[in-house]
Amino acid sequence: MDIIRQHREACWADQAKKAAKKQKAQQDQAVDTGGSGDDVGDDISVSAGSDYQTWWAACKQDVERLKALPDHDDRDALKIDLVEKYTPYVDGWLASDDQGQNDVIAYNVIWAADAGELGTAIVLADACIDRGVKFQMMKRDPQTFVADMVFRHEESVHKENPNISVSQEFTRVREYFEAGDWEINTVLQSRYYKLMGNSDLEDSKDEHTRFAIALKQSAYDNFVRANDLNGGRGGIGVQTLMEKLGKEIEAEKAEAKAEAEKAEPEDKTKDSKASDKSNAK
Repeated sequence: MDIIRQHREACWADQAKKAAKKQKAQQDQAVDTGGSGDDVGDDISVSAGSDYQTWWAACKQDVERLKALPDHDDRDALKIDLVEKYTPYVDGWLASDDQGQNDVIAYNVIWAADAGELGTAIVLADACIDRGVKFQMMKRDPQTFVADMVFRHEESVHKENPNISVSQEFTRVREYFEAGDWEINTVLQSRYYKLMGNSDLEDSKDEHTRFAIALKQSAYDNFVRANDLNGGRGGIGVQTLMEKLGKEIEAEKAEAKAEAEKAEPEDKTKDSKASDKSNAK
């Protein structure tokens, strides 16, 4: 847990440093050009240093713009633009010590996740937990929403290419809920472990026997966790896999042990012959 917390603090320090540097550059640019430094909307122009109410007024208009778009693809395209639009405010917020509810940030968590900016969404959700920012537009909390979006993305990627390793974002979310930093419902956690088990199982197909057994064991352990977190009720689709995998592991361990025992007398015979030759000399 200490290692994870140290990693988080290092990420936060780096993020704050970058945000402060970027904000200063924007302010310097505003001075040089005599402008606001950042035109952030079709109808509203606010600068990186504008107050919360100005950004919130722009945010509410953008929420209505999204609602007015009937096409899902058009909404996704706009969310990508919105993530870029609100970057100055988000960076400034991350670099600050602001605490308490912030609906602009809450919407940016959602937009970043929907736009596929999962790393940004994770950073913001983590900051929301620490600073007391909640989702007032939906029943979910920031970390559950982001964890679910990360899982859905990972699941989609693995369906296309089962051999690909799990992403850094997926691993980071798993580390957060394992450390107790993110409170995630057990059903969602169980899905993470199932996907990890499937990933280990795919990797085991390309490894030599010794490593394959270790990967299968890891897959089995992840399936057990998934099943336990789901209350052992089934429904998550791992019980049959667990039974089959458990038998395979035991059989392969027994085979590996038998081969090792068979090789041991041969090695002793070779050592004995070598010793006899040495003594004869």
